[in-house]
Amino acid sequence: MRGVLQVDQLVRPVPGGIGTFVSSILAAIVATGNDACLSLLHSKPERDLPFPGWLGSRFELPVRQPWAQLLWDAGLPAKAAGIDFYHAFSFGGPSPPRAIPSSITIHDLLFRSDPGVFTVRGRRWHERRFRTWRDCDLLVAVSSEVAGEIEAAGVDRSRIRVIPPGADHLPPADREGAKALLSKLGVGGAYLLSVGTKEPRKNLQRVFAAYGSYRAQAFDPLPLVVAGPAGWGAQLPLPLGAVATGFVSARVLAGLLVGAGALVYTPLREGFGLPAVEALRAAVPLVVSRTVPAARYGGFAVDPVEQEEIAEAMLKVGEDERLRSELVTQGLLAVGELTWERTAQSYLDLWKGLAG
Repeated sequence: MRGVLQVDQLVRPVPGGIGTFVSSILAAIVATGNDACLSLLHSKPERDLPFPGWLGSRFELPVRQPWAQLLWDAGLPAKAAGIDFYHAFSFGGPSPPRAIPSSITIHDLLFRSDPGVFTVRGRRWHERRFRTWRDCDLLVAVSSEVAGEIEAAGVDRSRIRVIPPGADHLPPADREGAKALLSKLGVGGAYLLSVGTKEPRKNLQRVFAAYGSYRAQAFDPLPLVVAGPAGWGAQLPLPLGAVATGFVSARVLAGLLVGAGALVYTPLREGFGLPAVEALRAAVPLVVSRTVPAARYGGFAVDPVEQEEIAEAMLKVGEDERLRSELVTQGLLAVGELTWERTAQSYLDLWKGLAG
């Protein structure tokens, strides 16, 4: 089986959750020791790809983003000679070649369900790319909720597959690095953690308002640590008691997570919600939006538009030890089935079917 995998998200300036998804599944595919001949396609990276030991070839467009995507949007094709299938892990990269079977992973259709959390340009680009890929052979959804949205958009259910991500991808935690960073920011004890790229759909405005309400009610309020790179939209001022780390390495981020008193993850909507299962896997109490598919695995679920509900959850999860213990135990049991090895095998089986 010979295939090309579009992994351009890995070389973007901010790979984000999709970058974590792609790197984790590639690592799991390599670990399976399968006999597939898989090649990676991407634009010119600004840094080394995290898989120098990858056995397949690399089709690298010799220009960087965003110019590479402009060429692909204009019709520059994917290399298709001598391969059995083409799979894209995001809407980026070339359009599906007509001569061979193709598939794509769709992480969400938020540009349709929540258009206000995208720029006008971003919404239009995603819509064009979805229309380009809508007629490919198979569309892989990361959750049953996303599968339902794809079907509602006019795709026959027989061409949709649901393959959830794994949860066992956190790197070894750099606890000392996290401790040093927190000390520099003036945080010396327990804290609440919020993670993610700062953009409107992450709901930080309500999180910050809820945190202010939490501080007014708590006897000994915990500081709020906000970790993640700048995205787009208005950059909100931090509330009293909150600090921001900016971008941090994966290992330091893991250190911040495992040391947190709780993760507060309340985006308006997500296709899956990797940070939620990362917290559950790391035995960290979780406050999570009930609109996030990953909330089915555990955590204290809240309505993300009700800031007082978020504040109450902060208060309970921060102070109720029995509740914290229950959340951790239930979460660990629930995410045990979410492994990248299982996800990788599901993709390999799917591609074998595509290749005939």
